Amino acid sequence: MYEKMKQAIRGRTGPVGLSLVAAAVTAVAFAGISVAADGGGSDQQGQAEDGRAGGPPVFQMRPSEADREALEEFRRCMADEG
Repeated sequence: MYEKMKQAIRGRTGPVGLSLVAAAVTAVAFAGISVAADGGGSDQQGQAEDGRAGGPPVFQMRPSEADREALEEFRRCMADEG
């Protein structure tokens, strides 16, 4: 009985369909593990103070004066050189 059902599913979907199903199952499992590793996925790390979605925390930090000067020099160089 099980073998007939398995062959019927393979006959209808084909190898490409089975590969897509396997990829979907893998993606769901990976997402579940990632959310569990992040502590449930309910933290507010990506939120701005007013509730809107913010950028990554790295870009929300204030760079030092030396970093700002280096960034401005880089921007000028990119503007001049393209």
